[in-house]
Amino acid sequence: GWIAYACRDSRHRFSLQSICAVLDVTIILLASHLPETDWYEWALQSWTRRSAFLYLVAYVACSALTFSVRVVLVSGVIAVLGQIASFAFVVHAAEQVDSLKGFTASSAYDLLRQLTQLQNVEPWVFMVNQLVLLSITTGLIAGAIWRARHHVERAVLAETERGNLSRYFSPNVVERLAANVRTLDAGRTQNAAVLFVDVVGSTRRMEEFPPEQVIAAVRAFHRRVVPLVFKHGGSIDKFLGDGLMAVFGAPESTPDDARNAVFCAVEI
Repeated sequence: GWIAYACRDSRHRFSLQSICAVLDVTIILLASHLPETDWYEWALQSWTRRSAFLYLVAYVACSALTFSVRVVLVSGVIAVLGQIASFAFVVHAAEQVDSLKGFTASSAYDLLRQLTQLQNVEPWVFMVNQLVLLSITTGLIAGAIWRARHHVERAVLAETERGNLSRYFSPNVVERLAANVRTLDAGRTQNAAVLFVDVVGSTRRMEEFPPEQVIAAVRAFHRRVVPLVFKHGGSIDKFLGDGLMAVFGAPESTPDDARNAVFCAVEI
């Protein structure tokens, strides 16, 4: 997990994360098949207890912490392949064991059938069920992450749009526009009052100052004037360096738009 996280900014991060997933699954399978006595007998006992399957499901679930659909899918695919390899080893182990826990059989599949007879299921069904469940778990987790990321992206986009609107409109207008975005798409003609604000002689005076101070002065000017425009019900159409263009009567017009524009100019 640390290696996959450390290489998150690498150009080859997907390949490295895939390699880490292969190593993780390998460790899980080796740990679940590591024998107390005999490799083959222990593999058969682990298979009936489904220890490797449960740990692989837990591993795929843990991959959701990356919040990456691709990492979850890769982890799930590698886990399924690892489980198939585990089943192949179980079949091989059954071929090497003549009897286990009192069960004797003439063939590997017959031995596996006897081991699962208490569950009243065929060995191949027993194996396929685990693969299907592992695949479904991977798909559900990947789908949940995709939906979560989609909702987060939409929320961030909506908040960004709201933040952009707040630069040009008063808070109450922003709320109305955010609640009905179609208002911005509909074109219409209406009366409005337009106020141009400019600092007289600022260009000549600012030629003597470095760019940092010029930007600071312009921002300070905007911080003082914009709230006054909003206070009188206007919106900012555009910033013009040391000046700005404000509109009163858009997106919603009132009978007092011209009066509000004059009062705003007086207060500025």
